[in-house]
Amino acid sequence: GSSYTCQCLYPYYGLTDCDTVLSFNPSDGASFSGNGYLRYYMNALREYQRVQFTFATNQTDGLLYWQGNMVTSATHYIYANVNNGRVELRFNLGTGEALLVSPQIVNDGLTHSIKFIRDINIGSLWIDNIVAIGLKQSPGAGTTLQVSNDIFIGGTDNIETKTGNRFTTGFQGCISNIKISGLQFAVADSVRGVAVGKCDLQL
Repeated sequence: GSSYTCQCLYPYYGLTDCDTVLSFNPSDGASFSGNGYLRYYMNALREYQRVQFTFATNQTDGLLYWQGNMVTSATHYIYANVNNGRVELRFNLGTGEALLVSPQIVNDGLTHSIKFIRDINIGSLWIDNIVAIGLKQSPGAGTTLQVSNDIFIGGTDNIETKTGNRFTTGFQGCISNIKISGLQFAVADSVRGVAVGKCDLQL
């Protein structure tokens, strides 16, 4: 027999059959197993954005947050990810990439907080309230993020294509307490959820 795992659409969940209906409270976190994502829709993040959430993982790599589509524009994006156990924030407004890296390792299975702000072409990243280091200003004259209003948490659809092969799999772990521009986003607020479980069902 062939082995497979489901990519269930929210609120359904299951490993081989999408036969469980999950009921999320607003405070419940979402668990990801590398092939899922939550997609939110939010207008007007062109010049300023403030994003925060908590996460836990024991994986050395994983995509936390993504905006952009490398198919339509390889130079307009913003994303946060775990790379070799540290959190990175990268953004490009069309004229060059900014890169911030957390000083601490986060793939210890414990809960960590992330907050990042982009004010035009200046970015700031905090992990557990410790400021990250690196190139915080994107080079060149670009001042606005020219992407769709889709925000992806934990992965994306067509992840290799959409991220220009920067990522081949999504996040594995738990993400909760998502807040964007001061607004709280629960799992149930997502426009689309794929292969998402509750944190107490984490694989």
